[in-house]
Amino acid sequence: MNTATIKHYIDFASASGFPYMLIDAGWALAERSGPQDYAALADITRVTPDIDMPALLRYAKEKNVRLWLWAHWTSVDKYMDQAFPLFE
Repeated sequence: MNTATIKHYIDFASASGFPYMLIDAGWALAERSGPQDYAALADITRVTPDIDMPALLRYAKEKNVRLWLWAHWTSVDKYMDQAFPLFE
């Protein structure tokens, strides 16, 4: 997962008339034991270095698409007080 790939899916959502596009597991910084370890506790206040979230938000807005971020409930539970004001 990286900025270019997510832009591709934003383009698809825009061309399809979808109002939202989901950024799935892997966007938040986490210690993972392998590439499929999506249940690892991720710090949802920090984005993995391969993703430029501010650029994606600007790009999606230009394309009239809003972004949803997926997060495992354990990460939301741990970081809710810090993350939700940040996301707002």
